[in-house]
Amino acid sequence: MCINFFLSKSPILFLKAPEPRTFSELPYCLQNQTSYNGFPNYQCMYFQDNLVMYPRTEESAMQASTRITQQNMAVFCDFSTPDCAYNVTSTPQTVFTADIERFTVRLTSGCLTFSISFNSPPFSPSAPD
Repeated sequence: MCINFFLSKSPILFLKAPEPRTFSELPYCLQNQTSYNGFPNYQCMYFQDNLVMYPRTEESAMQASTRITQQNMAVFCDFSTPDCAYNVTSTPQTVFTADIERFTVRLTSGCLTFSISFNSPPFSPSAPD
C-alpha cells in the first residue's frame, strides 16, 4: 500500500537533457540540410535542461521550448527617465533545441508505506465435506 505524501501538492516535474549527438544525426538542423518534411530548418543548439523548461517555478506543469528566438538588447539612456527603453542591437536569430525529442521528463513524487499486521489465528483453507 502506498499513500502519496504530497497530499496538498502535485508531483514535481523536471527535464533531463540527453548526451549531445552530432548534428548530422538530426534531420531538422540547418547544419545538416535546409529543409525537412517541407518545413525550413534552423540552426540547432544544445541547451541545458533548466534553460529548456518553462516556467521554472511551476511545480505541476511544464513547457519545453523547441524553438527559441534570441536577440540582443541594450539600454542607451538612464532608467530614471520615463521614456527609457531597451533597444534591439542585433538581428533576431531563431534556433531549434537540438535533440528535444530525447529529453527525459522526470516526475518526482513519493509515498509512505505501511506494514499491516493482523491479530487473528492462522487460516488454512480446506475442501468442503
